[in-house]
Amino acid sequence: MQYLLYVLLGIAVLLEGSITSLPLVLSMLLVLAVNLRKQDVFVAAFLAGFLLDVLLVRPVGVTSIFFLCMLLLVFLYEKKYEIKSLFFVVLFAGLSSALYLMIFHSPDFFLQVVISTLIAGGLFNLLRALNHKKVIIH
Repeated sequence: MQYLLYVLLGIAVLLEGSITSLPLVLSMLLVLAVNLRKQDVFVAAFLAGFLLDVLLVRPVGVTSIFFLCMLLLVFLYEKKYEIKSLFFVVLFAGLSSALYLMIFHSPDFFLQVVISTLIAGGLFNLLRALNHKKVIIH
């Protein structure tokens, strides 16, 4: 399951870097952090941000810093709130997507925030359902 999430992150980097301007990588990193709860996500966020900066011809490191700060907030709130809930994922995905789109000046701001929030929530529910079925089968 862990490798599937990293493959999906790689696909999100390629899609966001070439086809769409939705913050797919940010949504994927959030779901990855909530599901895995490992510090390895920081390395994945740094590499994904670096690749995204190269693909989008931005100053290298800007996106990585943003992703790392958002993941740091997720892991800081892990002690205080239950982060493995749909409410947290949707709320944090919406707020972080809005901030990301404001910083990087993206068109259709509101629509992109709504779509990226729905993607994060849908992916979180899908992975939760897959994990639940895996537990029941084994």
